[in-house]
Amino acid sequence: MKKILTIIVFLLIIILSGCSKKEYQITLLEDEILSSYVDYENIHQVLKNESFEFPTINNEVFIKEEYIDETTKVVYKRTLSQLTFVGWKDSEDNVVKDSISKVKKDQEFKPYYYIDNKEYTLELITYGASIDKTYEGNFDHYTLPLVNDINYKFEGWYQNELYKGNTIESILQSQLNEIKTVYAKVSVSAEYVNKLINDIPDNLTIYDIANIELAYNTYAKLTYAEKQKIENYEKLTNSYSQLDKLNTAKTISEKLEEIYNLLQVKNLN
Repeated sequence: MKKILTIIVFLLIIILSGCSKKEYQITLLEDEILSSYVDYENIHQVLKNESFEFPTINNEVFIKEEYIDETTKVVYKRTLSQLTFVGWKDSEDNVVKDSISKVKKDQEFKPYYYIDNKEYTLELITYGASIDKTYEGNFDHYTLPLVNDINYKFEGWYQNELYKGNTIESILQSQLNEIKTVYAKVSVSAEYVNKLINDIPDNLTIYDIANIELAYNTYAKLTYAEKQKIENYEKLTNSYSQLDKLNTAKTISEKLEEIYNLLQVKNLN
């Protein structure tokens, strides 16, 4: 009797295991390039003989923007990436686009797609002024950024360095092949010169020469109206009058340092 019960239990286990639903794993392999444009889940558990719908990846255009700072200009780079998604390739290079009707085994698929990149470069001549780089891209046009530098007064962007014609605020996408350079009309502000003057110490040394020259030369670029806003003009002129003495002292200091270095080398030998 015990033997019969054992056989019955064994048969029941076989029957129940046959009736249980088996799961298979569908793995969508990660692609480093594609993942920079779209996200999709990699691991999917699917019951045996059930269908599996692949995630939808649409064909679309993506915009990537980059600003590169240089001394007197900012280089703006725009890349338009046209993503064309074909489907999913299995291990045998068969391409499946939408779904699998019946899942019967664990499978891996890799994305199959094309990306066509078109690059555009625009030089923003800023003459050293800082610009606002928080603008978000728009497929139809590029909105020129504002100069947000407290040291400069900004009067708009022009297509020529003589500032002739009208100012421009944006460039159509179709014009990015034609317009390669725009110029910011900027002028130094009195606030900036006041800051340069205030940064000059009362007790001058040879290390202040560059700051004095910068403050004086920048002041010279101000308009008459802006010059009237300078708060400590006397300090500027007094500092500037000391430049000859400071340059002489700098020359002597450099000569003494040169002699000292020669003596050091001689002692080593």
